[in-house]
Amino acid sequence: MERDLLSGVKLDNKLRSIVQDSRLSDVYHHNYSFELPRYDRVDEWQARCKQLKEAILISAGLWPFPNKCELRTKIFDKQEFDGFTIEKVLFESYPGFYVTGNLYRPASGEGPFPAILNPNGHWENGRLEMSEVAEIPTRCANFAKMGFIAFSYDMVGHLDSKQFDHEFSELEHELWGVGLLGLQLWNSIRSIDFLQSLPDVDSDKIGCTGASGGATQTFLLGAVDERLKVSAPVSMVSSHMQGGCKCENAPYLRMDGTTNVEIAAMFAPRQMLITGNTGDWTENIPNLEFPYIQHIYSLYGASEKTEYFYIKAEHNYNKATREAVYNWFRLHFHGLSTPWEEVKIDFGDLKRLRIFSSLEANEFQTDEEIIANIKQEKVEKLEAARSTGQREQMKMYDQALRCLMGLDANDASIQSIKPENIYYGEQLKHKDTEQIAIDQYVITAGAEHVNIPVSILKNKSVVNSNEAVLFIHPSGAQGLVEDPDSRKIVNDWLQKGYEVATADVFLTGAYLKPYFQSGRNATLDQYFTTYNYTDSVLRVQDIVHIYRFLQDCRYDKLHVVGLYEAGLWVSAALPFLSNLDSASVDLNGFNFDSNEQYVNHFFVPHFRAIGGFETCFHLAEPRILKVFNCSPQVKDSINKLKTEVQMFESLADAFDLAVKANHNSSI
Repeated sequence: MERDLLSGVKLDNKLRSIVQDSRLSDVYHHNYSFELPRYDRVDEWQARCKQLKEAILISAGLWPFPNKCELRTKIFDKQEFDGFTIEKVLFESYPGFYVTGNLYRPASGEGPFPAILNPNGHWENGRLEMSEVAEIPTRCANFAKMGFIAFSYDMVGHLDSKQFDHEFSELEHELWGVGLLGLQLWNSIRSIDFLQSLPDVDSDKIGCTGASGGATQTFLLGAVDERLKVSAPVSMVSSHMQGGCKCENAPYLRMDGTTNVEIAAMFAPRQMLITGNTGDWTENIPNLEFPYIQHIYSLYGASEKTEYFYIKAEHNYNKATREAVYNWFRLHFHGLSTPWEEVKIDFGDLKRLRIFSSLEANEFQTDEEIIANIKQEKVEKLEAARSTGQREQMKMYDQALRCLMGLDANDASIQSIKPENIYYGEQLKHKDTEQIAIDQYVITAGAEHVNIPVSILKNKSVVNSNEAVLFIHPSGAQGLVEDPDSRKIVNDWLQKGYEVATADVFLTGAYLKPYFQSGRNATLDQYFTTYNYTDSVLRVQDIVHIYRFLQDCRYDKLHVVGLYEAGLWVSAALPFLSNLDSASVDLNGFNFDSNEQYVNHFFVPHFRAIGGFETCFHLAEPRILKVFNCSPQVKDSINKLKTEVQMFESLADAFDLAVKANHNSSI
């Protein structure tokens, strides 16, 4: 009869009362006061810009970039005023999804004219807001009278843009990277396409301005689209308030302390005016946000290309601010330094500018039909990348996965953990049993005070093979040795001379309990995933850090086993485990096609958009990968995936993907 080597082993450590983990206390939100990182070299800043641009596009669900459909533009119902005209505009940004707005043109003069996008903020009347603090039609009319073409378009869910509600948000849609921010950013990108398609527009002179939520759209567009040459985000840029709407807070947009200040600064060295007020969150513009942005401009030798305008006022885009913006665009597009005094306009009944007095909105596709089309395009792009059999074609998905898991290639937090980063102490030692030697460590990874307890078990009665296997169990280290099925597997590896490592990854085992005891209650902030990684992601990060610690321990070979639901965590970690000899993962009956299962068991926004676990397996590089406890649907996916992966020459002879029905000691 096989000996039970784990008899008397106790791994229910007390380390959580000894060490800190900043992830339990540093929960970020849209009203958090962030410290702004400093950059002193232009190459350093440009590298950060590249990282931020990718993160914004991934956050917006625009990675890989969507196909640009035909605009199918409709410009109609011209109305003439003194010195300008207004027309109604419809065009498709996605097939069947319409951008709605008004086009303001000079009534005379020779084009082509510079053009200015005007995304509106959260004003009650949207693009037709005429309260003194906004007066959007007045602004656009004055632009036209100055010799600009102005396009004022609806936020999604506002006024004539009714295919989606402005409160549109579901966890299942987040899995697919579909949300308000992405829809609006794509509308803005396509709005540049629309303007550049007009014969009377100077395609090299496109600008953008908006206030509040419209300013968020302005600096996001400027960050990802170089065609924008001059911008003026109004009453928004702040280090301590990042926007209070879903359309400004997509998952992953502001991870690791990213703020609107950095995003706005990405416009450098193009011309940008920012504005602030004494009575809102832009109150520190003169002393904090603007000096920071101007410093970034100075790295390019372009300090003079950015300015700020600041007044004593509440949140606004009022006459004084509008005139400052008029003069900014006049200077940089027309070369005129003479100030423009705003002209008051009598528009009559503004309802005349609405789109659907002329065309019925119910003729258009529903939100679910549009979402289905967007999902289908994502699936087709992914399948095309996989089918080539070329790893280079999967590079974009690898980059996206690194972003989703917080394991960017340039992030110091994923570098190998060095001995000086490991905390040793007598309190970390467990008393050996008669048969097993137990060493215990707390490793620090990445940020200060991110600590992970790791236990390593060695069989005293056999010759050590200098190979180790890392076991991840959903109930942590003690759960591993107490669970009868897991205990049998661990015992088998120990009998064969392997060292067994295990750990309490985030919120498992001896960890503090989730949410109300840990301080990570996601329900406290409706934009939680904009600023914080989910529990599933932090567990994946822990697994990667533990594995790299084991690599530094100089074992000849390393193996990883993920049991029960922890098999999902290990599966997502596989692309980051270099030189792994073998991996065995329990899929726990998980269905790759079930949004509900992803939401309940491995919630990571955008994960399905990049292919979910199938992409993780595709990018993984263990010599042997075994999966077990597969649902019938997953077995079909695995068999297809095996064929695709074997197309890679480097893996053709080495990749063994086996499906096993149940837990057993052969894994």
